Amino acid sequence: MKQLAILGSPIGQALSPALHLAAYQALGLDWTYRAIDCTPDRLASFLTSLDETWAGLSLTMPLKRIAVPLLDRVTDTVVQIGAANTIVVADGQLIGENTDLYGMTQALREAGVTTAAVHWTPSRWRSGGVESRRARD
Repeated sequence: MKQLAILGSPIGQALSPALHLAAYQALGLDWTYRAIDCTPDRLASFLTSLDETWAGLSLTMPLKRIAVPLLDRVTDTVVQIGAANTIVVADGQLIGENTDLYGMTQALREAGVTTAAVHWTPSRWRSGGVESRRARD
């Protein structure tokens, strides 16, 4: 059985476990997904404790930023944004990804937003105002 989890603190109200477990069941996957209370000071030790039964993690803030230097590899999106909300565990490596940006841009497209008033460069994204921080966080 593959293990997956969402990490954060507090994490008790997270809806992710119910959503993920329903999807895994529908897909016939023998996977488990749970919420684990993890504070920033415990993240590094938690990540080093992962074994081959683990497939991935979802992260909440502030873990999204704290995790980046602890990972073996990160995508270009993580480098540009400075945050990883997803960690894939594969072949003994921790690979960071950020799916928040994709989700946000897809939602905007579906709402009919096709242009932005401000061109967001990676540096503006990292140091931007409330809107960029919400997407990044």
